[in-house]
Amino acid sequence: MKKRNHPKKGIYFHGSRKKKAVALTFDDGPSDKTHEILKILAKHNAKATFFVKGNRVEKHKKQIKNILKQGSEIGNHTYNHKRVFLRTKKQIREQILKSDKAIGFKTKLFRPPYLMLGSNVISVANELGKKIIIGDIVPNDWKKPGVDKVVKRCLKAKNGSILVMHECRNRYDIFIKDTVLVLKKLIPELKKKYKLVTVSELLKTR
Repeated sequence: MKKRNHPKKGIYFHGSRKKKAVALTFDDGPSDKTHEILKILAKHNAKATFFVKGNRVEKHKKQIKNILKQGSEIGNHTYNHKRVFLRTKKQIREQILKSDKAIGFKTKLFRPPYLMLGSNVISVANELGKKIIIGDIVPNDWKKPGVDKVVKRCLKAKNGSILVMHECRNRYDIFIKDTVLVLKKLIPELKKKYKLVTVSELLKTR
């Protein structure tokens, strides 16, 4: 599937290309270090979207409140990062609903693990009333290629871009320290051109 939006299927790779705004997103959290990301966002009057895993929420419940208090938003990234595109509708539904239950409310946004889609994933997300958020800037920061490389890749963003970044390594409850270092360099550069908003705000922009 090409990186273009499919609104009828509820799939989004980016927001409007007409407005100077982009959305930072963070996968695989929360963690005991989420506040470090929030602190940087707050310093620069920026917002982001955190696609969290239900099993990590259970360990770091207070971070959900911290994210919302800062003005950022929460998206669903399944309960334990299973490859849902290989699962039945029932299994996919269980992964999403179990994560929502851990989060404490029904999320409006969903990002499938590994950004992989399938007919069952699309069908279940639509049934549950969730927008599927992929992204058009994927710097592979979880591979830890180095701060400067990640920043360079992210600066390829354009109007409406959704940047796919990571808070933790998906198999471990380990915060990626480079994420903070990247943000300290990246956010000031992005703000020279763009407003940093949540995915929901980005998709409302026309």
